[in-house]
Amino acid sequence: MPHVRVFVEREKKEHEINATSIDYILSQLKISPETILIVLNNELVTLKAEIKEGDKISLISVISGG
Repeated sequence: MPHVRVFVEREKKEHEINATSIDYILSQLKISPETILIVLNNELVTLKAEIKEGDKISLISVISGG
């Protein structure tokens, strides 16, 4: 299982997680995929992106208003 670093922007905190998918990471951190943008190694990606050992993932909060 790859070991990745995950920065959660809304918490301003970094987590180190063993994970096989971005879905798994979000479930472990209790984050809804509709509320964030996923940046993998400085590239915007979708939930389907493959992750590998040593990847750096940032979860950026999406702000909307009316």
